[in-house]
Amino acid sequence: MFRSILAILLGFVVAGIVTLLIQIPGYVLYAPPQGFDWNDAEALRAYAATLPPGAFLIVLLSWFAGAFCGAWLAARIARRAPLAHALAIGVIQMAAGLYNLLTLPHPMWFWVAGLAAFPVAAVAAAALNRPKVAPAPVAV
Repeated sequence: MFRSILAILLGFVVAGIVTLLIQIPGYVLYAPPQGFDWNDAEALRAYAATLPPGAFLIVLLSWFAGAFCGAWLAARIARRAPLAHALAIGVIQMAAGLYNLLTLPHPMWFWVAGLAAFPVAAVAAAALNRPKVAPAPVAV
């Protein structure tokens, strides 16, 4: 039980860090205007509405990579039930992504791709952590 909780906590932290690190170049490439107030919700929505597809692709990549890395780590640390632990991270990350989708304007293609990224990343990460099965001996 302790191992599962630790796995999910560390997976969540790693997912957030990876997501942030990948989004940093997007903040540089698509910088907001000078003096932009990140705490002004209306200004943030207006800024997000002007972003080109490239900015959304960076966010999509960050969501997938963050969920993948966090899910992989959670499945690896837990050692058992890799899919369950990986999906736990995918669900947590999806909740954060859904909040983002609901609060800021996004194109429809991003809604579809963004919400699909989390479960796909979690399942892929779990697949890399499947228990190794020894090959059956060959009868001669």
